[in-house]
Amino acid sequence: MAKKKNHLESYLHHHAESAVDDLSAFIPNNFLRSQPFNHCLIIPAYNESNQFVFSLISKLEKKTWGNTLIIIVVNQPDNDNDTTKNTLFWESLQELPLKAASEQSAKDIFLKFDHKTSNSSIVLLDFFTRHRKLAHKKGVGLARKIGCDFACLLIQQNIIESSWLHTSDADTSLPDNYFQQTSTFTHKNTSAAVYDFAHLGDNNKVTESTQLYEESINYYVDGLRYANSPYAYHTLGSCITIKVEPYILVRGFTKRAGGEDFYCLNKLAKVGSIKQLKGDKLIIATRESNRVPFGTGPAVKQILEKEESQTTLLTYNPRVFLELKNLLLSFEVLFSYKHNTHSWLTQQSKEAQNALQDLHINVLFSHIDLQINDSKLCMVHIHQWFDAFKTLRFIHLLELDYPKINLQKAKNQLRAGFQ
Repeated sequence: MAKKKNHLESYLHHHAESAVDDLSAFIPNNFLRSQPFNHCLIIPAYNESNQFVFSLISKLEKKTWGNTLIIIVVNQPDNDNDTTKNTLFWESLQELPLKAASEQSAKDIFLKFDHKTSNSSIVLLDFFTRHRKLAHKKGVGLARKIGCDFACLLIQQNIIESSWLHTSDADTSLPDNYFQQTSTFTHKNTSAAVYDFAHLGDNNKVTESTQLYEESINYYVDGLRYANSPYAYHTLGSCITIKVEPYILVRGFTKRAGGEDFYCLNKLAKVGSIKQLKGDKLIIATRESNRVPFGTGPAVKQILEKEESQTTLLTYNPRVFLELKNLLLSFEVLFSYKHNTHSWLTQQSKEAQNALQDLHINVLFSHIDLQINDSKLCMVHIHQWFDAFKTLRFIHLLELDYPKINLQKAKNQLRAGFQ
């Protein structure tokens, strides 16, 4: 425990967001003297209605979540001047069926509600008014990092006892056994876990398009699993939970306006495994969204505009996953070619050779030649170099030789590859 506290203190001092220092002065006194919260949940909210908060309150009323602290980071990018929706959201929450706001700073940066019938609390953090807006290029990634860094501060002060930082989104409904799913396994090498999920909504074009997009990302992860890639997991910010020690080791969420989930898990996969949870699914509401420059929202918009279906939506040719599988198998013997890496490279397919050269594999070869003297350590460094990002780039480069095909055909061919 002392070691964990020292790591947390060092992280908070050197790598946590400076905004957390501002928040530390306004931690409610009753947090310091009440029993610790069992769990914490961090949710960024930008131009949301308060309906998702009512859903969270219903979970607290059931007491199935135990003593829980929910941190809502109300945020807005600095290139959006209209704070009307966030202001209405902030003010409307003061009317919720909770105890009256017991803590509010003079600067309106911290607002807390206590649940009437439990020891749970909801905290709102203001990052949308005046000079508190977030840099638009850092967006939701910075919002998640501020919330998680604040939770780390509360863990360091024994206000939260959990070793998990759960993060989700306002459009996501969480099951009663949400926190139990991470308490049922004790894998020491696990750095993060990803919840199972499904997109649901009204029977309309937006829902159909979103579910089609879900099928396409499921196909991509299935392809990575077929290839035995260590990066075979979903990367949705609404479905991630991270262990505290690995979180501070990788210095938290990547501060990006989109893709922060992908890049954070990419870092975490290098210090531990990413666990796929098998419990009840998180339900993500289907809706049109322009909150991030890429990801679900823009992808669904494109599917809608093109009126795509399984037989028209193009996705990765299954052959790219076969190439990836062969490459990962070949990496296992790369160390034995330490002084003759050119020979190893020439044994790969022409398509893989071209892609690897475009990825500057000579950088990896040089590192192995000069610094690696152990086959196990060699594999560690290979997967550090050939990470989730390079895996995706490798697949994109292979598209020159294996053009995309329609989703239905791709799924059928990949499924046949498992037999």
